[in-house]
Amino acid sequence: MTKGNVAEAKKLIALPGSHQRV
Repeated sequence: MTKGNVAEAKKLIALPGSHQRV
């Protein structure tokens, strides 16, 4: 897993609704 993917995952964890909008 790349650092970019980790950052994405952290964003999803921090903002549960974010992944629904993407």
